[in-house]
Amino acid sequence: MQIIHIDSLDLPGLADYSQLTDVALRRKSEPAGGLYIAESTKVIARALEAGHRPRSVLLQEQWLPDALELLADWPDVPIYVGAASVLEELTGYNLHRGHSPRCTGPRSRRCPT
Repeated sequence: MQIIHIDSLDLPGLADYSQLTDVALRRKSEPAGGLYIAESTKVIARALEAGHRPRSVLLQEQWLPDALELLADWPDVPIYVGAASVLEELTGYNLHRGHSPRCTGPRSRRCPT
């Protein structure tokens, strides 16, 4: 598992999370990329079950065990871990559900709810 502790907001892999909303991501990456935000363990699990591949995960340390369990079949997915204040500075909002992966999937499949 690629666990990356955030010590700088300049890490290249954090660009997907920097002040972007789901709408901004779709405008940036669709139609080819199909990039979207999925939050909460339930939604992430449903996205994985639907065949979507996680691009990366951003979370607080306390949610790491859940993420490791969910991503057991995806050992190459980077998991960015940071303090709540760092994640809020990066994203522009409080990650109240604890984690926020960027996923890719077929254009016809949106983030499951």
